[in-house]
Amino acid sequence: MRQTIPSASRPGAVGCEQPLRNPIDMLSCATPRHKVDALIRSNLFALMRQRQLKAAELARAAGVNRSAVTALANNRASRVELATLERLCIVLGCQLAELLEIVPDSESQAGATVRDGGI
Repeated sequence: MRQTIPSASRPGAVGCEQPLRNPIDMLSCATPRHKVDALIRSNLFALMRQRQLKAAELARAAGVNRSAVTALANNRASRVELATLERLCIVLGCQLAELLEIVPDSESQAGATVRDGGI
């Protein structure tokens, strides 16, 4: 016997009248689809400044690519390997939560404007 979850019981869910075959089906139907208004912001630039490190120096010490360090420091990285984050945290002597933080989208846009010299 197959189960279905009627869409009326899930506000915001779209097109979930299909049979549920596995737990992933249940999650995709039970979770309303909405835009996430938060971003991950890197604090690497500030950590490097506190420790008076340049991107090339940090990359060399951590054994990672300089372009990855630069992209992360400038909040332009879209994908970062966990091993890279781990190595950076070890060299900087910090926790991952000090390196990265989740901020609301509107706050992250304001922070980028100030840092990029827009104000």
